[in-house]
Amino acid sequence: MITSRTRFESSLSALSAQVFTVSDAVLRELAGAAQALHGRDLEACDAVIRAGDAVGRLRLSVVGRAIELLALQAPVAYDLSFVVAQFHISYHFGRIGDSAVNIAKLVQLTDSLPANPAVEQRLVATADEAIAMFDAAVGALRRRDASGERFLAEWREVIERRHQQVVRDVLHAPPGADGLTWGMHMSMASGQYLRVADHLVHVGGQVAGLVGTTPAWTRRAPISPHSLPLGA
Repeated sequence: MITSRTRFESSLSALSAQVFTVSDAVLRELAGAAQALHGRDLEACDAVIRAGDAVGRLRLSVVGRAIELLALQAPVAYDLSFVVAQFHISYHFGRIGDSAVNIAKLVQLTDSLPANPAVEQRLVATADEAIAMFDAAVGALRRRDASGERFLAEWREVIERRHQQVVRDVLHAPPGADGLTWGMHMSMASGQYLRVADHLVHVGGQVAGLVGTTPAWTRRAPISPHSLPLGA
């Protein structure tokens, strides 16, 4: 006999599955942004930007299901925490997707400008680092691994150091209007990867909350200021 509790647990599982669908789509966006950076691939840029709308729709489906569960089932205790956590995690994944779109737009804007090979190499390495960090965060979510918050916070510090180095390289580059314009845009792209890392630490904090530990993300990973979406 199917009980109301069984149906509710099935709904919770469906909500979790939707969040992982969002994460899969965002990972593809990050990979596309990295491809765009690596070879100034304008087709990859277009694909990432188009995917942004699809990711937005996927996240809205998570929001809709979460609100429905809260309104119709009135969950309490762990069930309530689980639903709220899925809502927040999907939010952070959505903002990471926004960052991937922003990076693609920055590559488009600088396509005709001369690049600094050293900065370009650092950015590609940062992109790979962010993708690996994203994989680790999703893995911690799947395993309900509370320790993920700690190692994600440490990983964020690595990406922050990379970002700082990109900014230093841009500031110390030989003078030239076109080169400076390219460098400033790539500093913004690097900042987007720092923002990705910020959001992933918040995901780790939500996972830690689910397993009964005290999230520390409010102290250790404030959202960076590189948060305004670029114009279409």
